[in-house]
Amino acid sequence: MTDHTTHTTDPAITLSHLTQGYRRTTVIDNLTCEIPPARIIGLLGPNGAGKTTLIRTLATILPPRSGTITVFGTPTTGRVNLAAVRSQLGYLPQHVTADPTLTVRDYVEYCLWMRTIPTADIARYAHDAITAVNLTDSARTRIGKLSGGMRQRAAIAAATAGNPRFILLDEPTAGLDPAQRAEFRAYLTTLTASTIIISTHLIEDVMASADHLLVMNNGRITYNGAPDVLAPDPNDRSLTTLEAHYLTLLEASTA
Repeated sequence: MTDHTTHTTDPAITLSHLTQGYRRTTVIDNLTCEIPPARIIGLLGPNGAGKTTLIRTLATILPPRSGTITVFGTPTTGRVNLAAVRSQLGYLPQHVTADPTLTVRDYVEYCLWMRTIPTADIARYAHDAITAVNLTDSARTRIGKLSGGMRQRAAIAAATAGNPRFILLDEPTAGLDPAQRAEFRAYLTTLTASTIIISTHLIEDVMASADHLLVMNNGRITYNGAPDVLAPDPNDRSLTTLEAHYLTLLEASTA
């Protein structure tokens, strides 16, 4: 796998006057911010905050209505730039729609092929990722025959196989039991991607793995900083305390 570890202080992502929405509804309006090159970034926010819209826009699934996005210095405009960004991007959507007739191995290999990974590396990268999510015994099983939790693990393998430089995970622990969530967090520590953004509603997952925090509400980033703000007292990391500080951040001004 490629090691993308970097010590640069330049932003991993720059959003400049980003506006995004669906039909006549504006979800994100004139958003400007810089996201640092942290290892794991937690993106928290209530339902309807705009998290999935932001993730889909960063994944280049949705082109911005207006404004610009720059990923590791490359703007997501123009065919050449888009291809360059997509080749180093791993993406797990909130709702996985993999072809149910594909086997787990075929699905992961197809996602690697879509990222233009060299053919000689695809089988090895797929094997490593499938092994990492504990699906080795199900590698030849069709996606449609898997349980919900197993499908989610297959999708995590597809998003992280080959260690892309930039990984976007939208609700990655949905459908996983507590033990599998712990295994997922442990797996994240083995990846050397420059930046991993995890969109979730689970505060405890963010506190367990993230080294940077974004809080989103009503289409704007209301907090962009260290996750310790959720637990200023290191001796008190109870869910009640985390939720109280999180609610404060939701109402914070972007100024």
